[in-house]
Amino acid sequence: MSLSELCERAILEKKGKNYKINISWVNKIKNFGEKVEKLYSSKNVIKDFEKDDIINLSFSRFVDFGKFIINVFHGEFPNPEKNACVCFLDHVWGPMGLDEEDVKQLEKVYHRNKHFGFFKQDSPLDQYFADGMQVLGKVCFLGVELPVQGDILIEGDYICQVFYSPEFKKKFDTLYENIPKVGQGDFISFFKLYQEPHTIQAVITKNPRLANYLRKWVTDFEEKEGKKKI
Repeated sequence: MSLSELCERAILEKKGKNYKINISWVNKIKNFGEKVEKLYSSKNVIKDFEKDDIINLSFSRFVDFGKFIINVFHGEFPNPEKNACVCFLDHVWGPMGLDEEDVKQLEKVYHRNKHFGFFKQDSPLDQYFADGMQVLGKVCFLGVELPVQGDILIEGDYICQVFYSPEFKKKFDTLYENIPKVGQGDFISFFKLYQEPHTIQAVITKNPRLANYLRKWVTDFEEKEGKKKI
């Protein structure tokens, strides 16, 4: 589903250059989640959400997806208890293509709640981007054996799973692998990749139990390996 289709379905509202979640739609998702929790909280079962209650998003460029995560997922999805936000990613994402307002919003959300980033890779470029994220307020750990498969982000009770085309993933990995030292390598190629047409799929569901489980994993990790923080 494209951003324009989300606006047509009253899931998002366009505010200038940014997109904002429609509050009526948020209340619908909230009511649905409470209904599911009431029905299944005492049973050890997995319940598939109905089609209309899973948010399926499709982005044509990685930079558009990044702006959505910053301004909508972390900026607008409800997190009334101010629970820690966590991401489990293969690589640290760079800021290529973000404008000044995006960076301000990123710093804002990093300081509103605790933000933790756990990354599987530990390349010089991962280190370089992680240093920048930490300056803005995010706590980063590199070279971690992640408790999940694929890229996942958590905001409140909501979990965003990210899916890339094989072509994009291969290009993404290759760029990190081919920059052995920060200051070397073609950063213009990185910028171009973020702007190139590549399908990025994101699936967002409300899953309080899994979100809390993964936040507990973060607490346990900090207690055991906190000294490895970069």
